[in-house]
Amino acid sequence: MKRAYWDPTIASRYPILSRLSSRFRARRAAEFIKRLNVDANKRILDVGGEPYFWESFPVQCGVVCLNLHSMVSRSPRIAVETYDGMRLPYDDKAFDIVFSNSVIEHVGDFNAQRLFAREISRVGRHYWVQVPNFFFPYEPHAHLPFFQFLPANTKLWILQWWRRAGYGIDDMLSVRLLTARELRYFFPGCAIYRERFFGLTKSLCAYTGGDATNAQPYPVASATVA
Repeated sequence: MKRAYWDPTIASRYPILSRLSSRFRARRAAEFIKRLNVDANKRILDVGGEPYFWESFPVQCGVVCLNLHSMVSRSPRIAVETYDGMRLPYDDKAFDIVFSNSVIEHVGDFNAQRLFAREISRVGRHYWVQVPNFFFPYEPHAHLPFFQFLPANTKLWILQWWRRAGYGIDDMLSVRLLTARELRYFFPGCAIYRERFFGLTKSLCAYTGGDATNAQPYPVASATVA
């Protein structure tokens, strides 16, 4: 999993993209509240997130931010915890909602993502999991068009001279964006909110709860999805 939610130097390198990203996050938060009926009584686990997102969140709900690195919370309603990036350290259905924003693409290969999704489904009564869309023509981590479609050797060659990527070379080579088909496989029975930009699907959010269908049992098959 990625160690940081956002590199502050990116905002200075890409001020327009930074402002657009802030608008998308605000719009996504509004959709999250509406679609999952989020209120102050909900207990939320944010896997891979940071306290600052919840400090300005419109609903004053209780949140646990779980990440690989230590964090500091300035709010008594926001707890922070660390873990090793493997099995989530909570009982089944311990939280009303598990929230994860742009994390699943960082956890590893298809099987690692599948296990990550299973843990989210296990720990939460409902969930909201966002990931950049594989088919969107702009890769948001490399800050390059069509980067996700390139073979690994070509990505490595580009990253050795391209200094404006949001992460280091090792992290960039492990990023694996998802398609809607894969997301539905990881989260059976989910609804998908498609976040659009000029008519194209920029990112995908899998969720249950509120206006979504009920989640189905997690598949045990290990076959990959093309």
